[in-house]
Amino acid sequence: MGFDVISIAPLVTTLIKIISNDKITKVVESGTIEEINNEIKQQDISLQIAQQQARFAQELAIALRIETADEVEIEEFYDNSKDGNLGVKGNEEGLNIGLSGSGRRITKRIYKFKGNNGEKAEIYQQKLNEVLTSKTQEENS
Repeated sequence: MGFDVISIAPLVTTLIKIISNDKITKVVESGTIEEINNEIKQQDISLQIAQQQARFAQELAIALRIETADEVEIEEFYDNSKDGNLGVKGNEEGLNIGLSGSGRRITKRIYKFKGNNGEKAEIYQQKLNEVLTSKTQEENS
């Protein structure tokens, strides 16, 4: 099955478009600083959209694989760490007050799939191909 391939397709497609875009080269070579900054902002937004699409496609591929597996084992790990400091220091010259904080969030999911329900897999693969084909046709028109 090729579900995992679609999870990177939106990001790869966008990166290829950006790299092969002649507009970028023209703006950098002959544009003003403002035009270059506008182009950078547009490219950043395009990449963020592609990353969101890739995350969605990845989640869809995982959901489809879960649906077609005979047995699924999912392990999830979470770690939310936070740290904060407050300091006060005084001397003849004056008073210093400091405040700092940090935090990190780690999420890890491990999927273990066993078996494959071939009939369900074929049905989902057909539906997925229909969706991708209709989306490609919409983008090309």
